[in-house]
Amino acid sequence: MLFLLASSFAATLTVGPSGTYPQPCAAIAAAAAGDVIEVEAEGDYAGDSCAWSTDNLTIRGVNGRPTLDGTGAALAQDKGIFVIQAPTATIENLNFIGASVPDANGAGIRHQGTNLIVRDCLFRDNQNGILGSPAEDGTGNVEIVRSEFDHNGAGDGYSHNLYLGHYASVMFRSSWSHRGNVGHLFKSRALRNVILVSRLTDEEGGTASYEIDLPNAGDAWIIGSIVEQVSTTSNNALISYGLEASGMNPIHALHVINSTLVNHHNRGLFLSIGADMETPAEVVNTVLSGPGSLSSQAAAVYTTSWSDADGNPEFVNGSQLDFTLAATSLLIDAGTDPGELGPQSEYVHPANEWPRNLMNAAWDIGAFEYGNEGIPDEIQDTGDTADMGEGDSSEDGGRDSVSTPATDCGCDAGGSAGCGALLAAGTLVRRRRAGGGYPSEATTPGA
Repeated sequence: MLFLLASSFAATLTVGPSGTYPQPCAAIAAAAAGDVIEVEAEGDYAGDSCAWSTDNLTIRGVNGRPTLDGTGAALAQDKGIFVIQAPTATIENLNFIGASVPDANGAGIRHQGTNLIVRDCLFRDNQNGILGSPAEDGTGNVEIVRSEFDHNGAGDGYSHNLYLGHYASVMFRSSWSHRGNVGHLFKSRALRNVILVSRLTDEEGGTASYEIDLPNAGDAWIIGSIVEQVSTTSNNALISYGLEASGMNPIHALHVINSTLVNHHNRGLFLSIGADMETPAEVVNTVLSGPGSLSSQAAAVYTTSWSDADGNPEFVNGSQLDFTLAATSLLIDAGTDPGELGPQSEYVHPANEWPRNLMNAAWDIGAFEYGNEGIPDEIQDTGDTADMGEGDSSEDGGRDSVSTPATDCGCDAGGSAGCGALLAAGTLVRRRRAGGGYPSEATTPGA
């Protein structure tokens, strides 16, 4: 009730040529807790940068996707374009470009608060796309949905497309991280990490290190996702888990379910797992394609998964990163029913998703279900989507994006806890329709 009363008094502040404020940071400085700031796409916001602690602001691009270009600018606190110290913040439909500071840790978003929601955003050519650590270790939730991280990193190996510290949970959903500049495509020290129907691909000419780095282990779920390593990588392992001795999380459990892992290096290691990880990694209905070893952990358990030893997986066009299945692929209908751990959606390129429907009442192995060509009318989400702006719309990568938006929690001002509850409710509905879903909140809180 208190939240509803507070929301009823929230103001909407407008930014841009026809708005009240010329720059986003001027509106942020004037905003009160719970306000919404709408930024017109046609404005010039180059060099605008600020820090704030006002709680529960939503900053949203409208009429296209506005660009916040930090190239050559003096950034707030020498940290980033947006430096967020508020308990909760929501950022939607913005481009963050060119953040650079003297210590090589300039970020599109530097997060030092508790809860952060990022939707429909692009982070390109920053020293870090998002660099975040909660105000108190073990607290806070980060949710990243339908966003792109492209060629971030200072080239020193210590800065990354995305680097998140000791949060309680991180969700990376229907998002695309690619072309890392020496650093990792995704790095997190959170207690729980859930990577859902996303694409982490280094791509031609890329120099990323790990595609996924979870140095402190934790409760980790990689579901319905595509992970690809190129021949020019600076590290031959795709997924790194629990390799740091200090700061280890109490749970050591890695789950890779209905995902497609592809190595284009002449040698490789799909799962690099720390020697102290006593719980066997669980790999279910997953493709591990390309040369190299499957895992450094001898005890890892593979259930109806596929490697080169089993033959050619028969992708439609793997050289162009189209890892959907050809009609003759032996992966079709060859999977095990993962129950409620199975992905309810498929990744749609770029940075979107649609429902994954079983074509023959049997699961295919990998991130894509053969013949799943559209969204049935009865489960379409007819809500509005933000203009995807300058995001790369290349044709590779399997499913091309459709006008129907991904299902989303839609709780603009509710904070991560509110989004988690709505996502759980939506998941239950979609499970009844499609017979599958993401892990329940009881298994992976925040999913």
